[in-house]
Amino acid sequence: MFSVDIQSQAKANPQDDYAAHLVFGGALSEALIGIWTDSFGGAYIATGHGATRRDGFDMAYRYPDSTFVNRWTVTKARIAWDIVMSGKDGKIKPFAAYIFHRHSCDHARELLKT
Repeated sequence: MFSVDIQSQAKANPQDDYAAHLVFGGALSEALIGIWTDSFGGAYIATGHGATRRDGFDMAYRYPDSTFVNRWTVTKARIAWDIVMSGKDGKIKPFAAYIFHRHSCDHARELLKT
């Protein structure tokens, strides 16, 4: 299992803060399950189901009006996280995209020495 904590701001409105906590579980060769919780509150908690790929994994979170498909792509230097929304009408629209760049963490290095 692992978790991802996200904090972001809307480009159009820096006052628009958002936070999410995602938990993932499963084995690398099996189906994945997950939980999405965010700053919109308890009514928007969703369970996700997905699968691994050679270069990452995909998760789908179903809500009453739409499904959000999250594609995580992992390389040595970065993680790309793309989200598309699939509505009841079957139309797929880009929803969000994030890039996480790997960098050294001196604090973690110090913790490993102890």
